[in-house]
Amino acid sequence: MSRLETIFAALRREGRPGLVTFTTAGDPDLPTSAAILRALDGAGADVLEVGVPFSDPLADGPVIQRASERALAAGATLGRTLDLVAEVRSSVEAGIVLFTYANPVVRMGLETFAGRAAAAGVDGVLVLDLPIEEADGLRAAADGTGIDPIFLLSPTTTDARIRRAAALGRGFLYGISRLGVTGARDTIADGAEALIARIRAATTLPVALGFGISRPEHVAAVTRWADAAVVGSALVEVVAGAARDEAAPAAARYIRWLRGADDAPGAMGGPAAAGERQGSRRLRGSRRERTMGADDRTADTGAPAVVDPDDIAARLNDFRGRIDRLDVEIVRLLNARAACANEIGWLKGRAGMEIYEPAREQAVLEHVRQANPGPLGGDAVARVFERIIDESRRLERMTTEGRER
Repeated sequence: MSRLETIFAALRREGRPGLVTFTTAGDPDLPTSAAILRALDGAGADVLEVGVPFSDPLADGPVIQRASERALAAGATLGRTLDLVAEVRSSVEAGIVLFTYANPVVRMGLETFAGRAAAAGVDGVLVLDLPIEEADGLRAAADGTGIDPIFLLSPTTTDARIRRAAALGRGFLYGISRLGVTGARDTIADGAEALIARIRAATTLPVALGFGISRPEHVAAVTRWADAAVVGSALVEVVAGAARDEAAPAAARYIRWLRGADDAPGAMGGPAAAGERQGSRRLRGSRRERTMGADDRTADTGAPAVVDPDDIAARLNDFRGRIDRLDVEIVRLLNARAACANEIGWLKGRAGMEIYEPAREQAVLEHVRQANPGPLGGDAVARVFERIIDESRRLERMTTEGRER
């Protein structure tokens, strides 16, 4: 049995819920990544997913996109990720799964990649954007090295493709609870249990379920149906919100909290989560000030007066009309910004400049934080602009490659 098969067999035998963690190799740097992996193993993670940073992570939301950008800026590559795994392998009991896009693997060469991964101690490989129909080469290379090929299954995956993934896969199957990109959510998607049931009907392979898991109650709910829960974006955000020398301890506290062994860690979610909570308080307060002013209270007691339902409906329609007009203006401004990005991409292409400029992007985020008057929190505004910057970078790259002109 492979290491992953042994781990999941033990989980089933002991009736214990499994926990799979995702972090990006090289975020914030490779030495800290090594410390984080060891800390996660010590905190009780059963499988460590190690993400290979990539410039165009199409399946990932802003949190993991930013982690990839930080890691690339710190010099992380597929080769260095394999070196990282080799460094920690002897001190880590958990299984190690490499989480990668196809491009870095193709550039290295499938056979070379499989050989280096096996030598480093990788237990499984999941290539996110590799269609099942084109996975025979990965399976053949994996067979020659003892690595388990792992496949993603979504709510829209057909039963036939589930059976195909089960036939090609080993170790476990990775179910994603919702469509779209990665990112922490407040609740588990409604179709998650049905997806697990469909997978169970097709195979006896263990199933780990991810996308959106961030709290102990999420882990408890998911592991009623699946063998393990996968936590990714929420953990990456903990790492991003901690000082470099505190990243590993903060990650360990977060995992112990998910396991129910600790109270909610103070570092959980980092500054971004704290800023969001502050922004929420500000938003609630400002809403009360606007909608429950002096004219809405009785003169003698200060208690809320009875409000006419027709008046409420009229005010709601007024605010909704304002939002509609603002949305039209936002779309106009976004397209004006996109036109600037096209021109920047063309100029960078003429000058042979790099598209990705992390210092400039960080300066933009800081600029919008400083310009933000509320009621949204500064971190909430920054998250919106992270997506805008991502789209701008995509347009710049397309223009540089000649697709927009």
